[in-house]
Amino acid sequence: MIENIESIKKTIRTFQDFPIKGVSFMDLMPILENPETMLMSIDVLVTMIKEKGWKFDYVAGLEARGFLFGVPVAMQLGCGFLPIRKKGKLPGPLIGTNSTKEYGDDFLEIQDQQILKGANVIIVDDLLATGGTVRSAISLLTKAGCNVTGAAFLVELSYLDGGENLEVDYFAPITFNSEN
Repeated sequence: MIENIESIKKTIRTFQDFPIKGVSFMDLMPILENPETMLMSIDVLVTMIKEKGWKFDYVAGLEARGFLFGVPVAMQLGCGFLPIRKKGKLPGPLIGTNSTKEYGDDFLEIQDQQILKGANVIIVDDLLATGGTVRSAISLLTKAGCNVTGAAFLVELSYLDGGENLEVDYFAPITFNSEN
């Protein structure tokens, strides 16, 4: 698995001052360009989730890149997928919350469904930076009646300390300790 993690890490590109000045943006899209790297990334996430022993009924993915990793993870784990979307993208009764990111604010929503009451949910996203979005997602899922049992990220920018204030167990197989 270590060889796979290193292969995945080598494909990640960094763009300085994107989307705003002062931000070093980690571009994970090259992972998706190669089916082998994409499969490796999903296999790594699924293997580590199973090793954690988290209880789950659903995987929740954060718009938009969390969908790209969350859906195949949910399929391999044999569970449902819950999309957490930006405001105005979901129909029906909704539960929402504000979210602050490294470079802006958002409003996140999830459909208010009875099946969520008491469900165990793990969050899957591509990258953990400041942790603002995932903390908002945890709050949102808790408001919906879910038990968030863990969070899985492909990449963590540990120099931004996003994992320090998470209320759930998490992992990221790829870590960047500095902006370079």
